[in-house]
Amino acid sequence: MVEIDLNALLEDIHILTEQLSAFEERYGLLSEVFYDWYSVGNEPENDAWVMDFTEWAGLYRSRQLLMTEYRSFIQKRIVNDQNAINRHLRSYAAV
Repeated sequence: MVEIDLNALLEDIHILTEQLSAFEERYGLLSEVFYDWYSVGNEPENDAWVMDFTEWAGLYRSRQLLMTEYRSFIQKRIVNDQNAINRHLRSYAAV
C-alpha cells in the first residue's frame, strides 16, 4: 500500500488552485462553472481559447482527483478519531 504524503498532497492542491485562479481571472468564471459547461461538450466560440480551455479543464479535473484523495485520507485517518484533529494540528502548528 502506498502511504500518502499529506504535505505533498496539500502543496499540489494549492499549486493547482493558483493555476485555476489565473484562468478564472482571465475568463471571469469560477472553475466549477466553467467545468460544468465544458464537460458536457460545449466548445469555445473563439478558436484562440481552445488550448486554454483544454488546460483549464485538465487542471480542474486533476485538482478534483487530489481533493478526493485528500478527503479520503482525512476521513480515514483523522475524522474517525475525535482527538486526531487536535494531534494533527499540534504537529503542524508552531506552538
